[in-house]
Amino acid sequence: MSQHEAQTRTRLASAHLDTEDLRRLEEILHNAGQIRSEEIEVEWGDYNRKYDSLDQFLSEPRKPNFIYKYEWTIFYEDQYLSIDSLSSRWFHTRTSAYISGNENWVRQMEQDLSGFYSRGGSRIRTFLGSFKVIAILSAILAILQLSATAVVDSPYSTALSAFQIIAVATLWFGVQPAYPYSALEFSEKSAFTTSKKILALAYSAVLFFGSLATIYLALNQL
Repeated sequence: MSQHEAQTRTRLASAHLDTEDLRRLEEILHNAGQIRSEEIEVEWGDYNRKYDSLDQFLSEPRKPNFIYKYEWTIFYEDQYLSIDSLSSRWFHTRTSAYISGNENWVRQMEQDLSGFYSRGGSRIRTFLGSFKVIAILSAILAILQLSATAVVDSPYSTALSAFQIIAVATLWFGVQPAYPYSALEFSEKSAFTTSKKILALAYSAVLFFGSLATIYLALNQL
Protein backbone atom coordinates (compact mmCIF):
# COMPACT_ATOMS: atom_id res chain seq x y z
CA MET A 1 0.00 0.00 0.00
CA SER A 2 1.43 3.38 -1.03
CA GLN A 3 1.46 6.45 1.18
CA HIS A 4 -1.49 7.87 -0.82
CA GLU A 5 -3.75 4.91 -0.04
CA ALA A 6 -5.61 4.23 3.16
CA GLN A 7 -8.22 1.98 4.68
CA THR A 8 -10.40 2.34 7.74
CA ARG A 9 -13.33 0.72 9.51
CA THR A 10 -15.63 3.33 11.00
CA ARG A 11 -18.42 2.69 13.46
CA LEU A 12 -21.66 4.35 12.38
CA ALA A 13 -24.52 5.57 14.52
CA SER A 14 -27.48 3.21 14.85
CA ALA A 15 -30.28 4.31 12.54
CA HIS A 16 -33.55 3.07 11.10
CA LEU A 17 -33.37 3.67 7.35
CA ASP A 18 -36.59 3.89 5.35
CA THR A 19 -36.94 4.13 1.58
CA GLU A 20 -36.20 7.86 1.43
CA ASP A 21 -33.14 7.43 3.67
CA LEU A 22 -31.81 4.69 1.41
CA ARG A 23 -32.29 6.91 -1.62
CA ARG A 24 -30.28 9.67 0.04
CA LEU A 25 -27.59 7.19 1.02
CA GLU A 26 -27.51 5.86 -2.54
CA GLU A 27 -26.94 9.41 -3.81
CA ILE A 28 -23.94 9.81 -1.51
CA LEU A 29 -22.47 6.49 -2.61
CA HIS A 30 -23.08 6.97 -6.32
CA ASN A 31 -21.63 10.48 -6.29
CA ALA A 32 -18.41 9.15 -4.78
CA GLY A 33 -16.96 7.80 -8.02
CA GLN A 34 -17.33 5.57 -11.05
CA ILE A 35 -18.97 2.30 -9.94
CA ARG A 36 -17.74 -1.02 -11.34
CA SER A 37 -20.07 -3.29 -9.37
CA GLU A 38 -22.61 -3.04 -6.57
CA GLU A 39 -24.32 -5.55 -4.30
CA ILE A 40 -26.88 -5.30 -1.50
CA GLU A 41 -27.28 -8.35 0.70
CA VAL A 42 -30.05 -8.57 3.28
CA GLU A 43 -30.89 -11.24 5.83
CA TRP A 44 -33.84 -11.72 8.15
CA GLY A 45 -34.56 -15.17 9.49
CA ASP A 46 -34.91 -17.50 6.51
CA TYR A 47 -34.92 -14.53 4.14
CA ASN A 48 -31.49 -14.08 2.56
CA ARG A 49 -31.13 -12.39 -0.80
CA LYS A 50 -28.60 -10.43 -2.87
CA TYR A 51 -29.44 -7.58 -5.24
CA ASP A 52 -27.44 -5.72 -7.87
CA SER A 53 -28.96 -2.32 -7.12
CA LEU A 54 -31.14 -0.43 -4.68
CA ASP A 55 -33.96 -0.25 -7.25
CA GLN A 56 -33.95 -4.03 -7.55
CA PHE A 57 -34.03 -4.42 -3.78
CA LEU A 58 -36.79 -1.86 -3.17
CA SER A 59 -38.97 -3.40 -5.89
CA GLU A 60 -38.81 -6.80 -4.14
CA PRO A 61 -42.43 -7.42 -3.00
CA ARG A 62 -41.47 -10.17 -0.56
CA LYS A 63 -39.04 -8.19 1.57
CA PRO A 64 -39.97 -7.97 5.27
CA ASN A 65 -41.09 -4.74 6.91
CA PHE A 66 -37.97 -4.71 9.07
CA ILE A 67 -34.55 -6.02 8.12
CA TYR A 68 -31.95 -6.21 10.86
CA LYS A 69 -28.92 -7.41 8.94
CA TYR A 70 -27.67 -5.92 5.71
CA GLU A 71 -24.50 -5.23 3.75
CA TRP A 72 -24.10 -2.71 0.93
CA THR A 73 -20.89 -3.26 -1.04
CA ILE A 74 -19.58 -1.09 -3.88
CA PHE A 75 -16.45 -1.48 -5.97
CA TYR A 76 -15.33 1.76 -7.61
CA GLU A 77 -12.52 2.14 -10.13
CA ASP A 78 -9.81 2.39 -7.49
CA GLN A 79 -11.79 2.38 -4.26
CA TYR A 80 -13.89 -0.02 -2.22
CA LEU A 81 -16.70 0.55 0.26
CA SER A 82 -18.80 -1.77 2.42
CA ILE A 83 -21.51 -0.74 4.89
CA ASP A 84 -22.65 -3.58 7.08
CA SER A 85 -25.03 -4.02 9.95
CA LEU A 86 -24.16 -7.11 11.95
CA SER A 87 -27.29 -6.92 14.07
CA SER A 88 -29.37 -10.00 14.65
CA ARG A 89 -32.75 -10.39 16.28
CA TRP A 90 -31.33 -11.38 19.66
CA PHE A 91 -27.72 -10.19 19.85
CA HIS A 92 -26.84 -6.75 18.55
CA THR A 93 -23.40 -5.65 17.53
CA ARG A 94 -22.76 -2.54 15.47
CA THR A 95 -23.16 -0.89 12.10
CA SER A 96 -19.90 0.08 10.45
CA ALA A 97 -18.29 1.02 7.16
CA TYR A 98 -15.10 -0.39 5.70
CA ILE A 99 -13.54 2.12 3.30
CA SER A 100 -10.43 1.57 1.19
CA GLY A 101 -8.77 3.69 -1.48
CA ASN A 102 -7.16 7.07 -1.97
CA GLU A 103 -6.43 8.72 1.38
CA ASN A 104 -8.40 11.89 0.63
CA TRP A 105 -11.32 9.87 -0.74
CA VAL A 106 -11.37 7.61 2.30
CA ARG A 107 -11.38 10.58 4.65
CA GLN A 108 -14.20 12.28 2.74
CA MET A 109 -16.34 9.13 2.60
CA GLU A 110 -15.82 8.57 6.31
CA GLN A 111 -17.08 12.08 7.04
CA ASP A 112 -20.05 11.77 4.66
CA LEU A 113 -21.21 8.41 6.03
CA SER A 114 -20.67 9.34 9.67
CA GLY A 115 -22.65 12.54 9.15
CA PHE A 116 -25.48 10.75 7.35
CA TYR A 117 -25.91 8.05 9.98
CA SER A 118 -25.51 10.49 12.86
CA ARG A 119 -28.32 12.70 11.56
CA GLY A 120 -30.71 9.76 11.41
CA GLY A 121 -29.34 7.71 14.30
CA SER A 122 -30.20 7.26 17.94
CA ARG A 123 -27.57 7.92 20.61
CA ILE A 124 -29.19 5.44 22.99
CA ARG A 125 -29.29 2.65 20.41
CA THR A 126 -25.74 3.44 19.36
CA PHE A 127 -24.51 3.22 22.97
CA LEU A 128 -26.37 -0.03 23.55
CA GLY A 129 -25.37 -1.36 20.15
CA SER A 130 -22.55 -3.38 21.61
CA PHE A 131 -23.66 -6.58 23.31
CA LYS A 132 -20.58 -6.26 25.52
CA VAL A 133 -22.10 -3.19 27.18
CA ILE A 134 -25.32 -5.07 27.95
CA ALA A 135 -23.42 -8.12 29.18
CA ILE A 136 -21.18 -6.11 31.54
CA LEU A 137 -24.04 -4.06 33.00
CA SER A 138 -26.17 -7.19 33.41
CA ALA A 139 -23.31 -9.04 35.13
CA ILE A 140 -22.73 -6.18 37.58
CA LEU A 141 -26.44 -5.97 38.37
CA ALA A 142 -26.70 -9.75 38.82
CA ILE A 143 -23.73 -9.86 41.21
CA LEU A 144 -25.11 -7.04 43.34
CA GLN A 145 -28.58 -8.55 43.29
CA LEU A 146 -27.46 -12.05 44.27
CA SER A 147 -25.09 -10.74 46.95
CA ALA A 148 -27.82 -8.64 48.52
CA THR A 149 -30.35 -11.47 48.36
CA ALA A 150 -27.93 -13.83 50.09
CA VAL A 151 -27.61 -11.41 53.02
CA VAL A 152 -31.31 -10.64 53.42
CA ASP A 153 -33.24 -13.45 55.04
CA SER A 154 -36.66 -12.31 53.89
CA PRO A 155 -39.36 -13.87 51.71
CA TYR A 156 -40.03 -10.43 50.23
CA SER A 157 -36.46 -10.20 48.98
CA THR A 158 -36.65 -13.68 47.44
CA ALA A 159 -39.95 -12.87 45.77
CA LEU A 160 -38.56 -9.61 44.45
CA SER A 161 -35.53 -11.36 42.98
CA ALA A 162 -37.72 -13.97 41.31
CA PHE A 163 -39.94 -11.26 39.85
CA GLN A 164 -36.92 -9.42 38.49
CA ILE A 165 -35.67 -12.60 36.80
CA ILE A 166 -39.05 -12.99 35.10
CA ALA A 167 -38.94 -9.32 34.10
CA VAL A 168 -35.51 -9.73 32.53
CA ALA A 169 -36.61 -12.81 30.58
CA THR A 170 -39.77 -11.10 29.33
CA LEU A 171 -37.88 -7.96 28.36
CA TRP A 172 -35.16 -9.91 26.53
CA PHE A 173 -37.37 -12.36 24.63
CA GLY A 174 -40.55 -10.30 24.34
CA VAL A 175 -39.93 -6.57 24.10
CA GLN A 176 -36.26 -6.13 23.22
CA PRO A 177 -36.40 -7.88 19.81
CA ALA A 178 -38.93 -5.28 18.64
CA TYR A 179 -36.45 -2.49 19.30
CA PRO A 180 -33.63 -3.10 16.84
CA TYR A 181 -30.55 -0.97 17.20
CA SER A 182 -30.14 -0.82 13.45
CA ALA A 183 -32.62 -1.71 10.72
CA LEU A 184 -34.05 -1.11 7.29
CA GLU A 185 -37.66 -0.12 7.84
CA PHE A 186 -40.42 -0.54 5.24
CA SER A 187 -43.55 -0.10 7.32
CA GLU A 188 -45.58 2.96 8.25
CA LYS A 189 -46.03 1.51 11.72
CA SER A 190 -43.04 1.81 14.02
CA ALA A 191 -41.39 -1.43 15.11
CA PHE A 192 -41.36 -0.14 18.65
CA THR A 193 -44.89 0.99 19.48
CA THR A 194 -45.87 3.31 22.34
CA SER A 195 -47.21 0.40 24.40
CA LYS A 196 -43.93 -1.47 24.07
CA LYS A 197 -41.99 1.65 25.02
CA ILE A 198 -44.06 1.97 28.19
CA LEU A 199 -43.63 -1.74 28.92
CA ALA A 200 -39.85 -1.52 28.42
CA LEU A 201 -39.61 1.52 30.72
CA ALA A 202 -41.73 -0.27 33.34
CA TYR A 203 -39.45 -3.31 33.29
CA SER A 204 -36.38 -1.10 33.49
CA ALA A 205 -37.86 0.66 36.50
CA VAL A 206 -38.62 -2.66 38.19
CA LEU A 207 -35.05 -3.85 37.63
CA PHE A 208 -33.46 -0.65 38.86
CA PHE A 209 -35.60 0.18 41.88
CA GLY A 210 -36.03 -3.49 42.78
CA SER A 211 -32.27 -3.89 42.99
CA LEU A 212 -31.94 -0.74 45.09
CA ALA A 213 -34.64 -1.99 47.45
CA THR A 214 -32.97 -5.38 47.88
CA ILE A 215 -29.57 -3.81 48.49
CA TYR A 216 -31.14 -1.37 50.99
CA LEU A 217 -32.72 -4.27 52.87
CA ALA A 218 -29.39 -6.07 52.90
CA LEU A 219 -27.56 -3.08 54.32
CA ASN A 220 -30.15 -2.72 57.09
CA GLN A 221 -29.58 -6.35 58.04
CA LEU A 222 -25.84 -5.82 58.56
